Amino acid sequence: MPILTLPNQPQATPLTQKQRHLNRRQRKKNHLGEFQEWGLSIAAPLVGCDTEVTMDAFIDDFLAEVESHKLMFGGGFGTAAVADLDGVLAKPGRGSMTQAQAESVMAWLAADRRVDAVTSCIWIDSWHGDY
Repeated sequence: MPILTLPNQPQATPLTQKQRHLNRRQRKKNHLGEFQEWGLSIAAPLVGCDTEVTMDAFIDDFLAEVESHKLMFGGGFGTAAVADLDGVLAKPGRGSMTQAQAESVMAWLAADRRVDAVTSCIWIDSWHGDY
């Protein structure tokens, strides 16, 4: 099964001219600069999830894998008619998910027979990213 390679987690984006005038406390409160938090946006079509029972089984397995790495998933799984995984993986609370956590979830997706192929896998800013 084809799987996208996971890019390396990006570094903090440079501050804009306006953001440079913020002090450390303000940057932390607004999740900017050294306090920027990263999540992983993923999308993948699913195969064999054409009934509610099989779709629920995939959802349970996927969420168990995500939670085993102390992560959370926000997004959707489509319907039994058009089954697809589309959402964002992130670390609950403060901080970014690690590269190792992301690679573990991506490896699980690559090994699961119900995932056709991961069609999108990009790092996004968890607070200010485009969803």
